[in-house]
Amino acid sequence: MMDALRGSAGLGPATLAASSSSGRLPVAHSRASAPALLQTVGIVEEGDDEEEEENDVVDEEEESDDEEVKNQQKQSFLDGHGLFTDYVVRHIDGKHPLLRVLLGGHRERRRMQSCAESSQEGLMLLRSFEDAMNLVHFERLQSDLVRLLTYFWKGQKHPAWALKPDTWRSLARRICLQKTMDRCHTAELQEYFQRREEEKALQIQEICDGHHEHEDGAAHSRRLKSFWDTFHRGNRKGETRPLTPQKTELCIPAPNGAGWVQPPKPRTGRAGSKARKGSKERSAPQPVQAQTSKSSQQPWVEGLEHKRLGMTDMNWKFRAARGPISRSRLRIDAGNESKGRARLGDSASAGELRASPKSDSTSSWPSPAMAQRNERMLTVVTSEEAEVSPEESPSRAMLPSPTDLDGKTWWWQAGKAELTGPFQKKLKVASALGKKCASLPELTGNGSAKSKGRAGDPHTLLFRKPGTGEQPLSPSRAVSRAASSRPVSRVEKKKFPVLPPIQRAVVPPHGRSGNVEPLGPQALASPAKRYIHACQRESVVPMPISFVTGHSGKVDAVGKAWTDADLMAICGVGQTAKVEDVDLSGSTLLSDRALGAFVDVLLEDRTLDALRRINLSNCCQAGRATQEGLVRLVGESGAVYLRTLNLSGVPISMRLMFPFCEAVEKHSYLHTLNFANTGLGNAINVKQCIQKLCSSTTVEVLDLGWNCFRTEELRYLGESLTEKKTVKTLGLANCAASSNINHSISPCVYFIEQLTRDRCLQSLDISMNRIDFRGALIIEDALENSRELTTLNVSHNPFGVMGLRCLLRLLARNGCGLISITMENSYSGDLLPSVEGIQTFTYTNPGGHYTLNLERPYHRSLLRTLYKLGDTLKLTPADTFLEVSYQPGSFSHPSSKDANGVFPVPNSGMLEFSFSIEKAMEKAVQGVKEDNFSHVLARYNEVMRFTPHFRKLIPLLAQWRSLEGSSKDQAAMLAALGRDFIFTATQINQLCKCRSMVGTTVARLMPTLTGGAFARTLVIKSVDNMGEFIKMLTLCKEYVLFNPESPTGHYRLDLSNTASGYVAQALALLDRWESGIAKRKELTDISENGDYSCVRNVMYAHQSLSLDASKPRSFDQWVIPEKEILELDYVTHLRPDCKGAVLDEDSFIKFMGILEQAECDGRTVIQVTRLVAHHINLSSPQMRRLLGIYKTSELRADALVCTFFRIIDIHNEKVFRVRYEEQSELDKLRDRLGYLVFFTYIQPEQTTYDLNFAKYDQRLAANIILSMGASEKRDNIANYRYTLPDGTVDLMPQGLPRSWDKFTAMPKEGVFRFSYKCSPEDRNFKMRMNMLQTYGRWKVEVAEEDVMWWAAPNEAPEDVVEFVFWLRSKFENTAKAFAAFDGPDGNGVISIREFEEGMKRLKCRKFKGKDEKQRWSTIFRYLDPSGEGQVSKMEFLTLDQFWEEVKTSIVEFLEWSHRAFGHDIQTLWNALDEDQSGSIQRDEWEESLDKVGYFGPSGPIFSYVDEDDEGSISWDEFEALNTFQAMYMQSVPKE
Repeated sequence: MMDALRGSAGLGPATLAASSSSGRLPVAHSRASAPALLQTVGIVEEGDDEEEEENDVVDEEEESDDEEVKNQQKQSFLDGHGLFTDYVVRHIDGKHPLLRVLLGGHRERRRMQSCAESSQEGLMLLRSFEDAMNLVHFERLQSDLVRLLTYFWKGQKHPAWALKPDTWRSLARRICLQKTMDRCHTAELQEYFQRREEEKALQIQEICDGHHEHEDGAAHSRRLKSFWDTFHRGNRKGETRPLTPQKTELCIPAPNGAGWVQPPKPRTGRAGSKARKGSKERSAPQPVQAQTSKSSQQPWVEGLEHKRLGMTDMNWKFRAARGPISRSRLRIDAGNESKGRARLGDSASAGELRASPKSDSTSSWPSPAMAQRNERMLTVVTSEEAEVSPEESPSRAMLPSPTDLDGKTWWWQAGKAELTGPFQKKLKVASALGKKCASLPELTGNGSAKSKGRAGDPHTLLFRKPGTGEQPLSPSRAVSRAASSRPVSRVEKKKFPVLPPIQRAVVPPHGRSGNVEPLGPQALASPAKRYIHACQRESVVPMPISFVTGHSGKVDAVGKAWTDADLMAICGVGQTAKVEDVDLSGSTLLSDRALGAFVDVLLEDRTLDALRRINLSNCCQAGRATQEGLVRLVGESGAVYLRTLNLSGVPISMRLMFPFCEAVEKHSYLHTLNFANTGLGNAINVKQCIQKLCSSTTVEVLDLGWNCFRTEELRYLGESLTEKKTVKTLGLANCAASSNINHSISPCVYFIEQLTRDRCLQSLDISMNRIDFRGALIIEDALENSRELTTLNVSHNPFGVMGLRCLLRLLARNGCGLISITMENSYSGDLLPSVEGIQTFTYTNPGGHYTLNLERPYHRSLLRTLYKLGDTLKLTPADTFLEVSYQPGSFSHPSSKDANGVFPVPNSGMLEFSFSIEKAMEKAVQGVKEDNFSHVLARYNEVMRFTPHFRKLIPLLAQWRSLEGSSKDQAAMLAALGRDFIFTATQINQLCKCRSMVGTTVARLMPTLTGGAFARTLVIKSVDNMGEFIKMLTLCKEYVLFNPESPTGHYRLDLSNTASGYVAQALALLDRWESGIAKRKELTDISENGDYSCVRNVMYAHQSLSLDASKPRSFDQWVIPEKEILELDYVTHLRPDCKGAVLDEDSFIKFMGILEQAECDGRTVIQVTRLVAHHINLSSPQMRRLLGIYKTSELRADALVCTFFRIIDIHNEKVFRVRYEEQSELDKLRDRLGYLVFFTYIQPEQTTYDLNFAKYDQRLAANIILSMGASEKRDNIANYRYTLPDGTVDLMPQGLPRSWDKFTAMPKEGVFRFSYKCSPEDRNFKMRMNMLQTYGRWKVEVAEEDVMWWAAPNEAPEDVVEFVFWLRSKFENTAKAFAAFDGPDGNGVISIREFEEGMKRLKCRKFKGKDEKQRWSTIFRYLDPSGEGQVSKMEFLTLDQFWEEVKTSIVEFLEWSHRAFGHDIQTLWNALDEDQSGSIQRDEWEESLDKVGYFGPSGPIFSYVDEDDEGSISWDEFEALNTFQAMYMQSVPKE
């Protein structure tokens, strides 16, 4: 219990509240700027220490006092408890300037004050210091109250305050578990990002190598399985992933999902087995001959597939194998085996491989994609080195022939590979020298004695390792060194790498022989010469591109700014050479003439079978000739093996659009079609074109972005995709036209809605389509069960926070296959009024009233979402849908889902209903006490808040990490997560890894935290910067101040703040919970509007919440928005145990002392009191004394409201009700607490009411008074009048209407004013108690004689009070006074004549004057409320009630005086008589009491002391208090 109270420490300082409302957050400087700021404010000065001592001379006594203050400050923090206090204790030795000032003495604070006047930084520090001190005062007050209550309840031996034996052990276990889970999440998140980077690098490498093909369904499934098998292994059902027995790596999940198993050990080949026999045998490596069959390659391939090879090393080996340098062997170095690195050797053949004996234990576990890539790379290295090895090479015998290596040949052997790098330039120089390029001479290094050439000789072609400074080495020297048996030193290996001689260095392009052809008639048959002649004809400079030289079949014009002449020159080469790949993207200078001619070249028979890819994106000048050529190219007689076609930005005419789409449908090989920005939306028959494109059986990648589609076309596109099930990657960026059905919503949502039945899409791009939060809900509804969809791009859509919440829920769902969502620039977007109204969906609190137009896709998705939510909660539609009305006709709920798992809903009609989840709440809180509101909220949050699935948690955290550096986007995501999600402390700590806004992260996600005060403490400890800590407390102020165990109070909530939104949702939940209990128990409805609601006076956006017939009828049915200000009063139905223990006198005096001595303002004191109110039980006299410490009537009202339901003797409520002297104060209290809650059931005498019949509870209160009058005496209702709505006042001369006795017959408008009076003889106490229990719901049983009957002086005429003072000065008690008036032989009643004679006989001169008899008559009429003309003894004894009020007021005043000034009354007089005049006037009396800090009742005290009724009191009269103290201080009414 103590820990729970400590964890509930919160805010309440006025400074923080003011700074929060003005938009200014408390500023505290970071650690990096701490030294500079210390120098600025003077805590750490610059310059010489001697000068500082001379300039800052302090007296020794002052220094000692200052040191004592510092010690006291530190000790006060060490003794206190609270969020901020604990933070200061943890950093008590820190160097932050604000911390130094907080823990410092007078010197530091004086310097801070002086610096605040001279510098902006000092002013900022001063503001932060004020906010911090308010926090400190708040938490010290709370800590003191908690300590007092702990001692009290432990003294009462309350079981809830007893510490369990295993508390600390359980706490230690939870801490260890949290740390383990944190490490697990960190490791998995790092592994996830590493995996993503490897996948990106692999895709880029495959694209660069030209091997990229879109994966088929099987490959996609394997990739997904590999992804889920690799990640989320440590978070399965909360278990931690164990280590292997060798403690070298983590175990992996078992295939059947039960437990953990060790990862399989990699297999090695024969060479690897021999190598493990001993390290000595490694000096004689055994070569492994490379074979072409898969079985022969298996030993070394499988031995390597589970080793993590460095990406940089593998790329270098791949380039080295294809470049001019070839290595003669490949081996795994034992020294670098632990790092997973491979390197090339120097003296063995290319097929030799040696494995390390440590490979089984130290190798890491790579992804399947990396293993395949490594296998392919090693195969290329081995096979292609074999091709360049000469016949006389020693390693030639161990290598297969070039024809056995799957046809892999180099460009100088087949003329197919492109030559790049520095070797290309050197080769051009060597080729220009003569005809001996086919057999280059042996070359040696510079100036070598064995060199056959000279340094600088053009024939001497030097080789060196790319990117190194190694010395060159000739091929001949390499051969001789390789054939020699002399071992080569390590220095020589580094200095002279072995290179084999090149047998055929250069092969002419296009597969021709090495001899240069003589010029002749056949010269133009060469493609290169054709290109030269074409360049001369077109007057352009020739470009030595690889296509012209024959080294590549790709025409690449990217970034070259080709003109028509350049392309026409290429056309000459294309007539004789095969074109495999065309990339003219971005060639905006090319005209239709050149493009058309080039397309005609592509239509040649030589090219049609070889053409695979065409990219004409942004060739915006393509016209009719080009378009017609493209249609023929895609047609049946065109490029039948065309795989990829990119026409993005190429306009297609309306006449040719349909023929082109028809040709695409019939194409049997086309895989990728980029048809963005081609004018498809402007075609004459758009639907037919869409149908043709979607009917293709081969097109899996389709991009239709930047084509303007209307609503019907987008809906048809979705239907076609769902029906054909071929397209796997779809792009629809910026495709939404203006909707002709609903102008306020993007027509793209009609397409998205059709995806509810799609199960084929793997990637979808719907960016820039003006999709708002409604479209986001449709996306969530449509893609919730799409397991194949892995990537989604929704960038540049105004989703806002509400839309982001839907997308994040979608990403975290287990049934959805999404791994990542691109949401760039989608965090803006406000909820504006539209045709949808404020019909929003809240996942956490979906209950409410809904009016849906089923013609709108948003409303249909909303209805399906409600059906799915009910199905998740295992509730039938009949349990959740109430008060259903449908137009036209009747509405029937779907019995079950269809074959695609979708609830069918109609597409038209108006549906109105109320959605309720009360039965789900009942199931969730089974076993929880009805009055345990904290557990009710916790259970409800666990059921209704969205919990990320453990398989999708890492992608969700990665989505957050991807936004690092963008504070606005992160703030929007935090706002989205804070509403609907629920997280553990470990998960929030992962989100707090972004240190730039850790305070905001904790504040926004604090309401989502599960685990109670323990988890909250762990999360708060992650905030280690004081500025961020204060910012965190400011943002989550409303959440920290909310006490669900005592929710009664006034709330003003900014719904845009996550913490405030949580409090609003919690109040709505508690309201629904309590009203449900009242309905089940069939209790009387005492709500404001007759709906059992606990919420009153709802104001939204500074306007009263409309509850007419067209809007929700109660707060329970109102869907809470997410912006503007919500203001309301909450009044719980919970009542205290009237037999509970009340604070004893000693504890209550200490309680009062703590509140009075608090350094907080009055409102902060009330906030702290509300936090601990559920641990306090008070009596009515104690409540009266408690109200006396608050200065203003507003504070007294707040204090009473927050502790009203902690009073156990409500039958004595008039004891503290008389503290409110003004009628307006009582009316405000009745309005806040409820007219039936704050109703005077037991003592309604002398009470005045103004009841508005438009309100249900006020009508019922009037009916109760009428029933009370009928039971006691109808004439007790007096001074009544009825004001009609038009302002007409009806005095009701005929009396109160008898029809009003029936509640249903009472009017529902107008204001009824009355007062009630009753004599003791007419009082029906049993009936009053019954009403208290029925309408007030108080569980109290008390006898009439045990009630403290009370009266307030302001309820009676002033002469009555003066008469009481006169009686008390004459008689010991009122009974003797009555006997004196009645006489010795009296009859027990006093008539008016007897009363006047008695006043004369007793010589009462207090009312002497002309109107003396009239004043006596006023007193008599007050004592005769029944108007019978005589006063009974019981009626006369009611004067004791006034005397008790006067006596209690004086006693409270003297008790306060003893606490404030001691027992000497002279000290109090000197404080009150400031001007030392010797007398105090009535006005001066009130002002003096306010100055000295007494805020209790003062009028009765002044009237009692002023014996001569002159309107002033002197010291002699004031001394009468000493006499009163001696007589009555021991006779205070029992509490």
